[in-house]
Amino acid sequence: MITLGRGQGNIISYVEGREASVHFPEPTPVDAFNCAIIEKMDYDPPQ
Repeated sequence: MITLGRGQGNIISYVEGREASVHFPEPTPVDAFNCAIIEKMDYDPPQ
């Protein structure tokens, strides 16, 4: 099992569908691909 250094409750970004399998050299059946681990997120709501 490959771990990414994050656990339950952490925020990640993922890609679903056909784009999820683009990163593999051979055709691979993939439902989703973890593409980022979010360490900090800033949000300024509109005024």
